[in-house]
Amino acid sequence: MSSSRTRTARDGQWRDLYGYWEHGPATDVIWLNLANLTTAEARRKTAAHELGHALGFCHKDPSKYSTLMAPHTGDMASAPTAQDKKNYTLLWG
Repeated sequence: MSSSRTRTARDGQWRDLYGYWEHGPATDVIWLNLANLTTAEARRKTAAHELGHALGFCHKDPSKYSTLMAPHTGDMASAPTAQDKKNYTLLWG
């Protein structure tokens, strides 16, 4: 089970952070930093990216793959790509 929570900060550990996935003992949490996510597209991409981490995916090099799992929001695909779907199938069947 997972849930999402939000922060609104641009200082300290949140200065350049858009979101992150936190593994919990019973429930995983996806944190979104609304101070840095100023558009609906950025929020959508970041939420999908962090959900990818919750599913077990790591960052992928955007120069090799078009993917939601690129490490920076500007490089992330807008929707799951063929590579993302292939990675999901390899991991989960």
